[in-house]
Amino acid sequence: MKSVNYILMIAFLIAAGVPVSAGDEPPQTPKQAAWEKLPEAEKTRVLANYEKWKGLNEEKKAEIKEKFAKFSSLPKERQTELRSRWARFQTMPEGERRKLLNKFKKWKQLSKTRRDELRREYRQQKNSERRSGGGRGRR
Repeated sequence: MKSVNYILMIAFLIAAGVPVSAGDEPPQTPKQAAWEKLPEAEKTRVLANYEKWKGLNEEKKAEIKEKFAKFSSLPKERQTELRSRWARFQTMPEGERRKLLNKFKKWKQLSKTRRDELRREYRQQKNSERRSGGGRGRR
C-alpha cells in the first residue's frame, strides 16, 4: 500500500509541475510544497516507484487503483490497523516473512468451506482461552 501512495503522490506532483526559474516563481501549490519538504532519499524512492508505475500494464494499474480506492474507503481506524500490520510485516526477518507468505498461499488454496471451518475453530479456541484466562501469567 505504501508504494501505491507514493506512486499516486508522485503522479500528482509531476502533473503539478516544478517552477524553472527562481526569479519568476508562481506561488507553490500545497503539493509542490510537500514535494520540496521531502528528503532527497525519499524523493529518489518516490521517483523510482513512479518509474515502476509507468512500466506496469494497464490491467495491473487498474487493479492497484481499485485496491487503493477500496483501502481509502475503509474507516480511518481500519486503515491505521492495516498500516500497522504492514509495518510489522516489513520489519519481520526475511525467513519469518517467507514462512508467513507460504502459509498464506496454502490458506488461499483451501476451499472456502475449509477456510470457514478453520475460522470457526479458531474463534472457538480464542473464546475458550478468554473464558479460562488463557493460562498465561495466572496462578
